[in-house]
Amino acid sequence: MRIEFSPVTSFDKTQSAARLLEVSAIVNGVAVIDDTQPEDSQLLAEIQEKPELFDLEEEGDVLREEPFAAENLAREKFSASVYAELMARQAELGPAYPFKIDSDNGGSLRPKPLEDLTPSGIAAIATGFFDLLQDQEIAQMSSEDRKSLRRKFAEIFEIIAALALAGDRPGNIVWWNGRHRGSNGLLRQLRKLQAVVGSGKVLEIDELEENQAKVNDGGVDAFVLTTTGGVPGPDAMCELVGATIQEHGRREKIMGPAKIERLKGFFKNRPNVQWSGVLAVPFRQSLPEAQDCRDQHCRYFPLDAVNEKLRCLAEANDIQTRRFYFCRLHRELLVRVIRCANLLNLRINGLEVRVSEMMGPNGFIGSEAR
Repeated sequence: MRIEFSPVTSFDKTQSAARLLEVSAIVNGVAVIDDTQPEDSQLLAEIQEKPELFDLEEEGDVLREEPFAAENLAREKFSASVYAELMARQAELGPAYPFKIDSDNGGSLRPKPLEDLTPSGIAAIATGFFDLLQDQEIAQMSSEDRKSLRRKFAEIFEIIAALALAGDRPGNIVWWNGRHRGSNGLLRQLRKLQAVVGSGKVLEIDELEENQAKVNDGGVDAFVLTTTGGVPGPDAMCELVGATIQEHGRREKIMGPAKIERLKGFFKNRPNVQWSGVLAVPFRQSLPEAQDCRDQHCRYFPLDAVNEKLRCLAEANDIQTRRFYFCRLHRELLVRVIRCANLLNLRINGLEVRVSEMMGPNGFIGSEAR
């Protein structure tokens, strides 16, 4: 899958430019502002049109009469904007942010050493890359490659949503449903819930009604169970997570009361838990979508919340109590991110890179592979 990253031509693309620097840092080991290929003349034209937006009202003479100095000024303003975006992302993700920003070198960016790369950091790389791909003016792909990459990211995001929800509350244990599709797989997952909670009885496969036997996953991509020190209490909550990367028509993905009741129908005796639904999406918050979720008593989990909880997960000090579930999720995420990365052929600032050729023996892009 080939992705060509086009020059940045507007201050409106600051966020995309920051994400592009992250990609360049992973591929090249270090990224600088030139990797975004800023078009100084177009950036300058934007400043000249409304200098007050850039606090340059008093620089009118320079902007009009000194082209070289004016373009340098435009580059400085753009660099500062991208640097501010990187700093904001670092603040949002905290220790989960997988890069180091060198403020003394024009805001250059380097990936953290592999030994410091947490599951939250890998998730942040993946969501940042997907965020960049939404800007089709910058990230140019064939429609076929874009569809193929989205299909692969769909599974990756399901795991990321599960990981983020593990950081939602101390003690949360989470498991992904993606490896167990179909009615047999769903029953297996529900038996896992039954075993952890210590109550309830799941139907046998021959006890299912016709419509139940045809189910794929019940709309549930991950299960989240609240515990205290890994042990569910009498007021334990089971959240049923629906994670989707669909850009439109997501209302039908909301995990509302009707979907929860259908899932409860797979139990002969229901476990002693409270139930609720979650809709997770890798996009920034949408107020209409948030209202749709409230109307169906479903928790809304957009990208902003995902990033916040990835930070909480990176700061968590109780991972040992959830190690079995956590390590399995980490492994599932790592395998799928590496598989996806191996298919990528990237063109950044005139340099074409086939990611699979840069992978080190541990599966990551490392210094020994550059």
